[in-house]
Amino acid sequence: MADSKGIGIRIQGAGAAGYAKNIVVEDVKIRNIGFYGILAEFADNVKISNTIIHDIGFAGIGGLSVRNIHIDKSHIKGISPGSKGNAYETLLYINNHFYIGKKRRLFVNF
Repeated sequence: MADSKGIGIRIQGAGAAGYAKNIVVEDVKIRNIGFYGILAEFADNVKISNTIIHDIGFAGIGGLSVRNIHIDKSHIKGISPGSKGNAYETLLYINNHFYIGKKRRLFVNF
């Protein structure tokens, strides 16, 4: 079940001074969520593996202010906002840069 903001799994540290660390999300199926399937904010060393994410409204996997995120063996499909707006399989914001992709295997280390 999604939270009130339409996020399936939320990983959230306290902020720039307190990152959530060493998080593993694996062997899950996330579907029919309005905003993000998985959203990591202020997180370090996040591993997302063997997931199936589909029918999501904005991004299958999103990362904002993340370090060392590994996405592997995950199937993301059916990402669509409807008739307006943007939608992404993966959307990461790291060091003032956006990384947008349609990759099944993604490693970002800073």
